[in-house]
Amino acid sequence: KAAAAEAARVEAEVATEVARTEAEAAKEKAAAADAARVEAEAATEAARAEAEAAKEKAAAAEAARVEAEAATEAARAEAEAAKETAAAAEAAPAEVAPAEAAAVTSGAVAGSKLSQSKVAGGAGVAAAAPPGAYSNADLEADLAVVQVTAHLGLVDKLLDALANVTFGLGDTDRDGSLSRSEAASFATSHLVETSPLGRTLGLSGGELPLQDGAKVREVVETVFAACDADADGALSREEARARPCKEHMLALLQAIPPPQRSGGAAQAPPASQADAMAEVEAMMKAYTSAAGGAGAGGAGRRQRQRRREWRLRRRRRRRGRRRRR
Repeated sequence: KAAAAEAARVEAEVATEVARTEAEAAKEKAAAADAARVEAEAATEAARAEAEAAKEKAAAAEAARVEAEAATEAARAEAEAAKETAAAAEAAPAEVAPAEAAAVTSGAVAGSKLSQSKVAGGAGVAAAAPPGAYSNADLEADLAVVQVTAHLGLVDKLLDALANVTFGLGDTDRDGSLSRSEAASFATSHLVETSPLGRTLGLSGGELPLQDGAKVREVVETVFAACDADADGALSREEARARPCKEHMLALLQAIPPPQRSGGAAQAPPASQADAMAEVEAMMKAYTSAAGGAGAGGAGRRQRQRRREWRLRRRRRRRGRRRRR
């Protein structure tokens, strides 16, 4: 009996240990299942957050697209309105009374160093209203651009503004081109020293042979030889903007005589004006030396390089003047 009781006790202890081990294993399984559940919930929450972020990104992209379309449409509408305004001005230009004509350039531009040079020499020119669709406001704006672009060294923009003035004042029949007779008439009428364009170009006191019809026609022939690419006897705006024509017009600007003393001898410009003229000459030479360059990208790089060189020369001259003082 005692042996049987001992065996029963041992068996009970073994059963209790087995039950305890099974309970521990079950508890570990439950803990692992709970951890897996928490991890799954975290992954689900992260996926939901990513989905929300993606949805917000898509909404932002859609809003940006809609805004870009609206901006494009607004720009198109403004361009159409500007075109209609230009067409209306072409059809019926506003008349400007002489008393309402304002100064072409501000005092800041007129007093700048380059504004004293022969390319941008006009100081506060009052523009008279030209005939036809080219209004007084157009003339004032283009002459202001001439001075500002000369000051900044933007040769292409300067020549484009001069082309606008030339066609605006010279194209009297408004056919979009210049004939030889219109070019000669433009020169004799608008390159005189008392005209707004003449004063802006610094022609006051110079000696252009405007009274010599043969010389004027000779210069006009050189312009047509350089610019009339299709040899049809008429210059279009596209031909005027071509590089060969721009180079020729730069050469003509360089050939403008300096102002004269009352006795007839050429004046020696002051140091600041001489520096300004030197800058313009360097700007023109840099432009003409770039003829035959490759593509619009290369032209842009060359223009940036010319501006850097121009600024560097200007800084060197200023340092030299400070040292001399």
